[in-house]
Amino acid sequence: MSSRFSSGSSPRNLDVSSVTCPTDDQRHRLVVNGAIASPSGPARTPWARLTNDWQVSGTLQYYSALPFNVTSGVTTIQGTVGRPIVNGAFLERNAGTGPHFFTINPRLSRSFRISGRAQIEALVEAFNLTNRTNVVTVNGNFGAGAYPTKPSATFGQATAVGDPRSVQLAARVKF
Repeated sequence: MSSRFSSGSSPRNLDVSSVTCPTDDQRHRLVVNGAIASPSGPARTPWARLTNDWQVSGTLQYYSALPFNVTSGVTTIQGTVGRPIVNGAFLERNAGTGPHFFTINPRLSRSFRISGRAQIEALVEAFNLTNRTNVVTVNGNFGAGAYPTKPSATFGQATAVGDPRSVQLAARVKF
């Protein structure tokens, strides 16, 4: 190994297989987006005038749960947040698991030719179409009770959520 990578430290620092801490481990993340457009240009039939210049697009996102730290609500002698003690040892970092995330954001638009190259595009977009409550953070403070049987009443409850469903209408001039 070259000296520029070792800098006096162990070569195992670069070995990913040696990492055992589940720090911010997100097992699954799926993002799908796409667009489909109808033919554009001059319409010669009534059907073409009705169906030309449309575009449907969108994004689907799914993320599996992220871990979070479970804390005891006390401060250690070092001034850091304490974690519950299980069998004489501190509970490992990121021992909690939050909820999954899912959202669908569709868009429908149509262009109308004004003159020459000038166009007006009318569009409607929806965000979080399913109106799912996507939890962003949870309360990781377990409290002073015995882990895992006696949590505080607010342990694991959502402290922040993503935006609810919203729909917007817009118009855009292209030239």
